Amino acid sequence: MNIAGTMTFMFGGTYIDGDTTLQSMELPDDLLDGDQFWVMVQDGGFTKAIQVEIHDLEGDDFSLRVTAAKYDDYEVYDSLNGDFEAVQDHFDDEGNPQVIATDGDAGGYGLHSVTIAGVSSGDAYIQPDAATIFDADGVPDVDPDPDPDTGSEPTDETSNTLSIISHADDDLYFMNPDVRTSIEDGLGHTTLISTAGDAGGGLSYGLAREEGIKAAYSVMAGSTEWADETVIFNDGEKTFNVQSSYLEDQPDIRLYFLRLPDGNLGDGHGSTGFESVEQLWEGEISEINSIDGENTYTASELTWLMTEVMNVHQPELLMVQDYASDTVASDHSDHSHTAHFTMQAQESYDSPHVVRSYVEYASASLPVNLDEETIQKSIDVLEVYAQYDGIDPYSSWASRQYSTELVNTLSGGEGDGTPPPEGAVNLISNGDFATDDLSSWETGNPSGHSGPIGANGYVSFNTQNEETYGDYIQQSFATEAGSINTVSMDLSESQEGVSRHSYRIDVLDADDEQIESRAYAVEDNSTEHVNFEFTASDDTTTLRITNISTQNSDASDAIVDNIWVYNHLSEEPGGSGSHQGEAIIGAEGTDSLIEASGGDENGAATPESSAEKLMATLFSSFEDEHEPIEEDALEETDILG
Repeated sequence: MNIAGTMTFMFGGTYIDGDTTLQSMELPDDLLDGDQFWVMVQDGGFTKAIQVEIHDLEGDDFSLRVTAAKYDDYEVYDSLNGDFEAVQDHFDDEGNPQVIATDGDAGGYGLHSVTIAGVSSGDAYIQPDAATIFDADGVPDVDPDPDPDTGSEPTDETSNTLSIISHADDDLYFMNPDVRTSIEDGLGHTTLISTAGDAGGGLSYGLAREEGIKAAYSVMAGSTEWADETVIFNDGEKTFNVQSSYLEDQPDIRLYFLRLPDGNLGDGHGSTGFESVEQLWEGEISEINSIDGENTYTASELTWLMTEVMNVHQPELLMVQDYASDTVASDHSDHSHTAHFTMQAQESYDSPHVVRSYVEYASASLPVNLDEETIQKSIDVLEVYAQYDGIDPYSSWASRQYSTELVNTLSGGEGDGTPPPEGAVNLISNGDFATDDLSSWETGNPSGHSGPIGANGYVSFNTQNEETYGDYIQQSFATEAGSINTVSMDLSESQEGVSRHSYRIDVLDADDEQIESRAYAVEDNSTEHVNFEFTASDDTTTLRITNISTQNSDASDAIVDNIWVYNHLSEEPGGSGSHQGEAIIGAEGTDSLIEASGGDENGAATPESSAEKLMATLFSSFEDEHEPIEEDALEETDILG
């Protein structure tokens, strides 16, 4: 039996506050059949440890079973982490630390999402009642010490999209299907991963995750022809040797691995000197070291390197992680602070581009917004990655993609937020709710309770003070196929319930398929007038307005009024720089406008620009158009009410 290498795992059960984040530790190469060893986490103010027993099975298979559990002071974790023998000696001590009973039912202590030496137990829960088998069949080997080619200068191969993330699975969970769509449409894709994602467990775990993302990208690209190399970047004063992999038959698909230490909760891990990207951003440390010993970066050098990758690959769509929204507190420290560096780096990237930021952990609580086929494709990719990392490929994140576009230097927007022009005919009935009811409107509520109500000359949402959200109104109306129409309405936030509110507006065809979709966030005690255009595809079209803000059992103060749909008139509503809200829509988003380099004063691109062709190709499957927000709104990236 040879299972030496990295073990990754998560704790869960009655005596755990909630599922812990993914942990890791290095196992020795002398474990034998029947050996027992301890693994530990920090949880609920304590260091908690579980003892597992390993058994050799036929071939390369093996099994684990939980045999004991203990706890000790919170600080013990940092003093022992990274030293396998020290962990064993400490928790083998019969007098100290304290013993916790292990129950043999589903409520007891246990491990899940376990991977050892690249072999995963899948979603099986390891507990005292029975052994859990690890099936090694079909799991590719991971080279613990790859030998890349001799260093080379950065390639001039461009890709139209670039994602900068902090861990190897971040774009697979939160940026798909956008990444996959770019690859499948032949637009290429570059990914830069800032940390090794080592979780304090050493480089070998980080290398396994690198192999995992390469395998995942192979699924999306339909190729396994990976070449590994060291790419040399030089800022004129210092050289940086960055590990990179690309597909030889599709060289516009490339990965960069900076291998900075995983930041834990922002304070780093003892095994990597308690360094973190957060501390570098905050100025608490002057430099950060890659865990492979190749590079040291100051904050300005890390920013420069990210900008240089942008300059080399010339992306027109830059995908970043969330860093300043209402929900960012739920994210990993590495996510938000890698995004801080990315946003700073793109300020020096002069080529026309869009910056799109993605909602991450918090997206799990938002409505499913991907269809079954898209979800299954994401799961297929995650299942392959999970063979190297032990993640849950069936997480609720796989069925959602929510984003906001923060910067758009590609082109202008389509609406200026003005009311309908004089003489316009409203295709919507009772759009001003003058009847003080919702006559002509349909209502719905996913909870089964009553939907929105019409009173006092407007419609208001979440009248039941529910934690569930998603209540909506909708109305179908006659259109002419091919006609261009404008949707216009007032979105208000009345300062009575939640402090900020978000709305989603969908235009649907006769088969309930999406024609256009927009989402807007409205600040406390304010009203925003919004409009956008759509082209009707049938003789019947439906307008749906949905409340998509979290409520936390507070009464909603979302109000909608003056709803119009009118035919496109000779005087187009147009212009730029107007407030169109911040997009929080899955797999779509809306663009926000700043002046483009080399463009006109509105940042407009020519109709035949490669940028417009890119955006049309990349998002054609979602039939989305892109609309602007004011420049001063770019300072804020709050995206959920």
